[in-house]
Amino acid sequence: DNDLNAPSSLQSPNNPDSDAVMNDLSPAGVGYLSDEDRNFLQGEGDAAAEALPSDIVDMTKDIRYADLPGFIRRLSSDIDDKEIPHVRLTLSRLEGRLKLSTKEENKEKQKKELSLLFKESQKLRHYANNKVTKEGIDQITMAFKRIESERRRV
Repeated sequence: DNDLNAPSSLQSPNNPDSDAVMNDLSPAGVGYLSDEDRNFLQGEGDAAAEALPSDIVDMTKDIRYADLPGFIRRLSSDIDDKEIPHVRLTLSRLEGRLKLSTKEENKEKQKKELSLLFKESQKLRHYANNKVTKEGIDQITMAFKRIESERRRV
């Protein structure tokens, strides 16, 4: 999956130094445990289709059935009003810094800035994955599954 690697915009066929820069930008511990873990996906087993991945707490389990629609609305609004705008703004700032860094004449300064941008983009990816996906969309999906399950019982 490309989002685990350095952004493709940092790699340029016109920049002979891009491969060297990208090799320096992918240290172990940035978004994955080690270089070997970079492309490893942990299967969640057969239960994955009906449950959250093991690293996510189901926030819907203690919510009454009647309160699930409100829970969905609150999370959806939070994603739309707070999380996505935050991610967009941060991404826009990173893009602006990337444009400036590509104009940098000093290769050592450019390399340092690109390394920093890569690390910050990994933090943003991690934040978006947690806030938007795990604490948002996955929780909404579980709430819909609970509503559907309750309706089947009736």
